[in-house]
Amino acid sequence: MHIVIFIIIFSIIVGISAVTAAMEHADKFNSGLLGVGAGVVALALLSYSNLHIALNILFSVLIFLGVYGLFLRLQKTEVGFWIISPLIALAWAAAAGSLTYAFTQDNVWRWVIFGVIFVINMGLLIKAKDN
Repeated sequence: MHIVIFIIIFSIIVGISAVTAAMEHADKFNSGLLGVGAGVVALALLSYSNLHIALNILFSVLIFLGVYGLFLRLQKTEVGFWIISPLIALAWAAAAGSLTYAFTQDNVWRWVIFGVIFVINMGLLIKAKDN
């Protein structure tokens, strides 16, 4: 049952993030990353609370919109860019490193992929900022 609710919440949040990304011309991948994060928060809310499913979906979407709006505003400032961008790059690098470890069971490859993805992602974010 929880996985079905997670999929519903994730779908709603990804849909909202895609629309906002199209309107704001933001990076769609980072919007998806925030959507996944909000989906995880939603699953945690459902697992550890006695909230009704409809309230859980509503709160999850509101949490996502608040976090997404805050990140977009902060990332457009000079200081905020250097706070948010490394967090986004770390999240993508952690996901890639974890996926690599899941397939190889090798810690060396996990950290190599983590480092490479972090450097590439930070480079892309800095290039996008300069444009």
